Amino acid sequence: MQHLYPKLSPYSTEYIQCDEYQIYVEHLGNPDGIPVVYLHGGPGGGISCISKQYFDPERYHIIVYDQRGCGHSTPALSLDNNTTQHLIDDLETIRVACGIEQWVVAGGSWGTTLALLYSIRYSHRVLSLLLRGIFLARREDIDWFLSPTGGASQIYPDHYSQFIEHIHAPKSALDVAEQFMSVLTTGSELSRFMAAKAWCQWEHQLAYVTPPEFNVPESSVQACLSLATLECAYIKANCFIESNEILKHRDALVHIPTTIIHGRLDLVCKLAGAYQLAKDWESARLMIVPGAGHSGDDPKIADAMTQAADAIVRFVNQE
Repeated sequence: MQHLYPKLSPYSTEYIQCDEYQIYVEHLGNPDGIPVVYLHGGPGGGISCISKQYFDPERYHIIVYDQRGCGHSTPALSLDNNTTQHLIDDLETIRVACGIEQWVVAGGSWGTTLALLYSIRYSHRVLSLLLRGIFLARREDIDWFLSPTGGASQIYPDHYSQFIEHIHAPKSALDVAEQFMSVLTTGSELSRFMAAKAWCQWEHQLAYVTPPEFNVPESSVQACLSLATLECAYIKANCFIESNEILKHRDALVHIPTTIIHGRLDLVCKLAGAYQLAKDWESARLMIVPGAGHSGDDPKIADAMTQAADAIVRFVNQE
């Protein structure tokens, strides 16, 4: 199994103005390398350390950033002008601010949703796509994740029961999101944290084949709140996109060389979505990873991502 690239510190950080938001951006690796931007999950997940290690730092100019309302971007936890369309605009603003003509667009989970929607609008700016854990943001995908009769709740009924202890007998995925959102935005400080912890613990349970122990250190309370709050807000709004928008507009992507990596045992984002996306897409390759779940730090997923990123270097450089 191929190892991840070593951890490295950014050679540059900056804040880029996007409307009333200051978006935190890191630059790593080789400033003269192939530009790659990695889009984190959530919404509200923030930059992850491992996403910086998929890419050869000698051959890539690696760009990672915190989306609106989370991480080091400010204002934190803000929902004002925080929609999918705003996030797509932010990504293009970052590209222009960095002086990049074309780049590789990569992402995981919600990051794949954003990457695909950005590429539909700005396909001429995309050299290649590298996507992990496809989330198409359809009603059926949200139902799978949250509904009391959805797929995940049927696989982990005991953990689902613990997850919804902070709300009242939800009838649907939307009801779950609405009730959690009410607590997260109007509850006491303690109730807000307990609801956010329950939300993040449910997602953590589904993200791994064998989940490591879940805990929220004091330093991670804000990250937990931003993930739960932004995910609920986006789910309530059907992710601010039309029904089945990505598959309806997939023709705009067909010329983009694309690698899709999805764990066979992914319980956050069902494999059927990745399969439907890749079907009959000649320039896309779907890699189903046996025994792997959703998390980007699953060793099998991380290995597949690193190997795919190396292959993109060879493709772009025509080696």
